[in-house]
Amino acid sequence: MISSGLIPLEQGQVIPSRDQLLEEIAALRRIVANRDNTLLSLTRRMDRVIEEVRAERDRLDKVVKREQKLSELVRRVLASMRDALIVTDPEGVIVQANAATYRELGYGPDALLGIMVDVLLPPEVLAAYERALPVRRVVSASVWVETIAGRRSYLEEHELLNRAGRVAGIFRVGAEIFHSAQGKFEGVVITASNFTQRIAVEQALVESETRLQSMLDGSPIPLFVIDLEHRITHWNQACEAMTGMPAAEMIGTRNHWRPFYDSPRPCLVDVVLEGADSSEVMRYYGSSVRDQGLSGRILEGEGYFPRLGKSIFFTATSIRDSQGKIVAAMESVQDFTQRKEAERALAESETRLRNILDGSPIPLFVIDGNHRLTHWNRACEVMTGVSAERMMGTRDYWQPFYDSPRPCLIDMVLEGVDPKEIERYYGASVHNRILSELVYEGEGYYPTVQKWLSFTAAPIRDSQGHIVAAMETVQDITERKEAEEALRRSETRFRSLFEEVPSVAIQGYGPDGTIRYWNKASENLYGYTAGEVIGQGLLELIVPPKMRERAFDAIRSIVTSRKSRPAEELQLMRKDGSLVTVLSSHAVIPTLDSKSEVEFYRLDVDLSELKRAQERLRLAASVFEHAHEGIMITDAAGTIIDVNKTFVEITGYSREEVIGHNPRLLKSGRHDAAFYAHLWQIIAEHGYWHGEIWNRRKSGQVYPEITSISAVHNAKGVIIHYVGLFADISVLKESQQRLEKMAYYDPLTRLPNRALLADRLQLALSKAQREQRILAACYLDLDGFKPINDTWGHAAGDDLLIQVAQRLQSCVRDNDTVARLGGDEFVVLLDDLHTLDEGERALQRILEALSAPFALGAATVTVSASVGAAFFPSDGTDPDTLLRHADQAMYSAKQGGRNCYHLFDSEHNRRAQTHRELLERVGQGLVAGEFCLYYQPKVDIRCGKVIGAEALIRWRHPEQGILPPDAFIAVVENSDLAQTVGDWVLGTAMKQMAVWAAEGLTLPVSVNISARHLQQPDFAARVQALLAHHSSIQPEWLELEILETTALDEIEQFSRIIADCRQLGVRFALDDFGTGYCSLTYLRHLPAQILKIDQSFIRNMLDSPDDLAIVRGVIGLSSAFKRDIIAEGVETIEHGVLLLQLGCDYAQGYAIARPMPAEEVPGWVRAWRNPEEWNGSRRHSR
Repeated sequence: MISSGLIPLEQGQVIPSRDQLLEEIAALRRIVANRDNTLLSLTRRMDRVIEEVRAERDRLDKVVKREQKLSELVRRVLASMRDALIVTDPEGVIVQANAATYRELGYGPDALLGIMVDVLLPPEVLAAYERALPVRRVVSASVWVETIAGRRSYLEEHELLNRAGRVAGIFRVGAEIFHSAQGKFEGVVITASNFTQRIAVEQALVESETRLQSMLDGSPIPLFVIDLEHRITHWNQACEAMTGMPAAEMIGTRNHWRPFYDSPRPCLVDVVLEGADSSEVMRYYGSSVRDQGLSGRILEGEGYFPRLGKSIFFTATSIRDSQGKIVAAMESVQDFTQRKEAERALAESETRLRNILDGSPIPLFVIDGNHRLTHWNRACEVMTGVSAERMMGTRDYWQPFYDSPRPCLIDMVLEGVDPKEIERYYGASVHNRILSELVYEGEGYYPTVQKWLSFTAAPIRDSQGHIVAAMETVQDITERKEAEEALRRSETRFRSLFEEVPSVAIQGYGPDGTIRYWNKASENLYGYTAGEVIGQGLLELIVPPKMRERAFDAIRSIVTSRKSRPAEELQLMRKDGSLVTVLSSHAVIPTLDSKSEVEFYRLDVDLSELKRAQERLRLAASVFEHAHEGIMITDAAGTIIDVNKTFVEITGYSREEVIGHNPRLLKSGRHDAAFYAHLWQIIAEHGYWHGEIWNRRKSGQVYPEITSISAVHNAKGVIIHYVGLFADISVLKESQQRLEKMAYYDPLTRLPNRALLADRLQLALSKAQREQRILAACYLDLDGFKPINDTWGHAAGDDLLIQVAQRLQSCVRDNDTVARLGGDEFVVLLDDLHTLDEGERALQRILEALSAPFALGAATVTVSASVGAAFFPSDGTDPDTLLRHADQAMYSAKQGGRNCYHLFDSEHNRRAQTHRELLERVGQGLVAGEFCLYYQPKVDIRCGKVIGAEALIRWRHPEQGILPPDAFIAVVENSDLAQTVGDWVLGTAMKQMAVWAAEGLTLPVSVNISARHLQQPDFAARVQALLAHHSSIQPEWLELEILETTALDEIEQFSRIIADCRQLGVRFALDDFGTGYCSLTYLRHLPAQILKIDQSFIRNMLDSPDDLAIVRGVIGLSSAFKRDIIAEGVETIEHGVLLLQLGCDYAQGYAIARPMPAEEVPGWVRAWRNPEEWNGSRRHSR
């Protein structure tokens, strides 16, 4: 219920009215103003206290105690305040703020202190203040403080910003400036009261009242509201329209009786407002008013009001406040004159309906929602013999139809039951006639009335669509069912006759061409079911448009003459539009009932299979004549009866020359009698032979042919012909020979390839086993072939391989085999050896032959070979084992230093196998992302600055955990995987430097480079490409470390590569310096900028004078050659102190940090502090 004083928000919840809210807001404003004055007074008092403390420093102890008590008091006061309080200095810097300020503006504890108070103002407010200020500031650099100082009083309502720069709310802001006791401007005190919620409540109140007024005015139901004084507060537009009384005249009066009565009297809304008892209500309204009996009292009634000339339905209810007190009442009045008239019309309509139903010739009855009979018309009485008087008001309408009580169809329609329930009682005899409505119809035989009945049941709905009754009609269809049964028996006999002819499509049609019959054969032939065509025009369905006119003439002639038409071949049309050839005829048959009546039938026989057979014969003849294979046909005795054109072209014999002869005239003499006997045996057993035969042309030339011979049987399975198909394969044979050459020989060197090697090795093993001799399988791989190929080009590489092949062939005997497997890999089979020494001497000859220089054009190059040898029978007895062991021995030769041979050894093979498995597992781990980089910081220990980090690879093994480089790096460095791992480490380190740089951390990283990786011709180019890909890092951040011992082996090559990389800006360091016994000349020629003292010297220098002397010497060398020096393995504070004294400022080791994951490095860098002992160390003069 709604009143003028209270506005509902949600079920059971109310808020104060607008006037009440305004009073509360004014009171809150007075409270805030008083609090502001209190705060200002308190602040001034604090100033006086502070001035007194300063003036009386001699009594500091007493004043301090007082100040502490006062400060605690102020702190408690400020903490208890709900409004924000901010104190600034003269420049607008916040020096104090209470807890409410932090809470309202979203700042953490003390986060406001030291920031400009202007950041709390929205930009537009700050800009407006700044525009209003004079050009020269008077008291402060802060716009807000200057504005406050320029006014006598500052009290504004505006937004304040939170820490995120977003609006924290709407505040009432007051501010006062304060001075010292000497009158000096000390700053401002700002208070801010958040009244965002109050504004929202006020707005909600206005919107709620607006919505209420709109709801009342927009209601189509006339209604009005009165207050406790019975004065009208609302009189909506519908009320105006119905009564003709404008709201302007009614609001504020007690005249709500006037539109309805001739003289003043209480309305129903007055009775409800006063809470009158039932007797008082009866006094004025009698029994026309009803109490709804709900939790809140609601009275309703109806009556005719002569003053309005209308029948009115009225409802009155009380409106209560949140405490349940009645504060107003509302009454709605609705004109239901039309409804009353509709009720009278309905009664008249029911009377007419009853007369119509009783006059209907169709038996029908109606039941109401309670399944009681309301109509049982006269036709129903006649059919069932039961009077309406007996049936009306009962539920016995089943009795005329069934022997015992059961639901009728009308009951199920009334209840809207599921169709499955209907099917339970009626089976398939009942179906839903209208899918969108519950209208069911069916038929059946009823023994109680001995009749076939057709029944239909349908619901009867009210104006809202609700089912309120149901009606069922019942009709006697006994005569129709008997006629249908006779017709069905006749049709069954007739249909059985026609259906027995499955190969003849029969269509019955009327004089107008309309289809009356369509048998199964017609369905199969034309694709239409009988249901689709019955009643359709025959000619429109199956006769193509071009033939239709002639077909119409033929039908008219048949109908007119009543004579059958002879058969003719036609092309008729199927359902899918395709044409079918039929032999078609028409028959005219008299009916059984009357000879004067005839029936017309069309009979079509499908000729498709006959046509296809004819086409197959024609096609076979065409294929026979035009086939590219020679074809020969003989009789069962083998006498040629026909040949085709290709036969003549291949053999040179004409057709006339061979017909009547036996095919043996083509024999070449290359096959014996057993071959031909086997051939005919296969044909006799399987009816077919396919193979290769050599025959002779008429010219005498022998040629190969691929031949197929098939036996042809008659229907009884007796052979009547043989058919031979053959093709000349002379060209194919020549190509096969060329392909065999290509398949078994290497096209570059003309040596046997892997396939021919396998054959020869198998033969050689068989021979060696048979003759008990020794056989050696030697696996050879060139050393240094790839650099030559990369440097001089593939053509030079191919030339080198050819020369190697020639030298290998010159080193072995004629019965030995030299084969090329591919690339720079060769295999030498040494056959018929008497001793192992004989095989080793052959291996030595091979190495000596290959060590001589090779001429490649104008250049001369030198290569060597690594050879592995396995001997039969000691190292293997089958080809695969022998070659595998030779390969493993070759790998051992590679590991042993190259340019040598190695004989297979089982224990060494086991270690090599483990080595290979580990290498393969490293490759898999690299692909699977199991590797990562740890970083060990490098520090300038003299000043405590982090100068970089060394990248150290780690293997996150899924089973063994984190593995250090010692567990796997040795197998990688001498393998082709060295470059792959090196490239990954370089790329990962550069990527990590870029990530750190993006986070604000610039940290150079050093990466260890293996000799094999560094020797790649394109190493500098690959580094350049990686730097270009990670463009956010500087080249000088990357430092490459190479072992001193590695650099000594190829000093010229390494010097060139280092120089190329330094051109890019990359730095180089010599790792483990002092272990390579290098001369000063090498140090001078290697362009590395940094020397790393090997950790073995650093670790022992505190105890070993020798190691200390080496360290001192290396530091001296670095100084002489102007190279940076860094010490590895600094494990204690004492190591660092001694290094500083010796003049080495850069160090890394466990005393500084252990290697760590990349994500831990930034935090470590921020936290690093030099040990105190290092900060005071001085350098000793050397």
